Amino acid sequence: FPVTIHRTGGGTGTNRGIWLSNGDNNNVHDNTISTAGTIGSNEGIKLDGGSDANNVSRNNITTRGTGAGGNIGISLEFLADKNIISYNTINTTGGGTNNHGIRLWARNVTTGGGGGGGK
Repeated sequence: FPVTIHRTGGGTGTNRGIWLSNGDNNNVHDNTISTAGTIGSNEGIKLDGGSDANNVSRNNITTRGTGAGGNIGISLEFLADKNIISYNTINTTGGGTNNHGIRLWARNVTTGGGGGGGK
């Protein structure tokens, strides 16, 4: 069933909607995620190293924080392998200089279903 996650942070540190660390074979789909912290970075979905073979699809992600760390819709870190990222709607805005829809440090990632026109 759909889940709505609001992480407004407002304090110190990093704000994340969903964070997988060493999580394998998960389906992360049909979520509405919003992060808006004022310090650190704002990440909608983060897959840390060792998070392999996950399916991240059909999520609506908004990151609009003002921290210097920037705003990242989906982040796949080094050694997060063989993940599928598809049909996500991502809007990243804010005061940071590093605003990215999808940040890939991983390998063997399949992406698709982009619609363009987003920020």
